[in-house]
Amino acid sequence: MNPGKQPALQQRKVRFDFSDTPLHWVPNEPEASHIMNGLHLLLPAGEFWFCKVYNKALPQVSDPGLREDVRGFVLQEAQHARAHGSALTPYLRRHGIDPRPFTRKVDWLFDKLLCDYPLGENRLSRRLQTWWLRQRVGLIAAVEHFTCVLGDWVVNSPG
Repeated sequence: MNPGKQPALQQRKVRFDFSDTPLHWVPNEPEASHIMNGLHLLLPAGEFWFCKVYNKALPQVSDPGLREDVRGFVLQEAQHARAHGSALTPYLRRHGIDPRPFTRKVDWLFDKLLCDYPLGENRLSRRLQTWWLRQRVGLIAAVEHFTCVLGDWVVNSPG
């Protein structure tokens, strides 16, 4: 490790166990429980989309340290996506909720609307492709900032 340089991102094998989690797991807040469940249903597809976009942007990153950070981010997001996806669906099904109507819409969002060629439009000019890639990288930065603020609130909120 170089002096003054931060260590590379280390991926943790995150596992969730919702086997004993009630449907309304936020005490006295069924709406908050369902909002958070909806967010967790969005996460696997979103995090895998992050990986696709960052892998597409990686060749444009010239700084070696930043390239390593991007690679670490991609591995971390893939691990998160697998962890969320493997725990939430069985939990919801155990409570009689079929997540597929929602996840089909989420998949459409990432696979058709936010893909390399939105809505199947494969005639984007090279300039427009670069612009579209930058927009998606910026969107990921905004989402990560939002989830960081939300996570801080969840962890530090006195309620």
